[in-house]
Amino acid sequence: MLKALILTLLLRPKSTMNRTMSKLKEVRTSQGLTQKEVSESSGVNLRILQYYEQGANDINKAKALTVYKIAQALECRVEDILEL
Repeated sequence: MLKALILTLLLRPKSTMNRTMSKLKEVRTSQGLTQKEVSESSGVNLRILQYYEQGANDINKAKALTVYKIAQALECRVEDILEL
């Protein structure tokens, strides 16, 4: 079991292994915006934004309209906030 866990960690893509902050949070904080501000301007529920930033919900599996609204509120491209 331990061997399988070690192999999983070693084979994980480096970009996700070293990432400490979601791309969504990186863009939001670089613009000096709070989660509440993004929530209000995008119309996306605050808790949902928090889940995306924490990785509890996968933003790559979100509805296209939701991701679009968030990107519009952040004045960035959709690909800037997706975990690609």
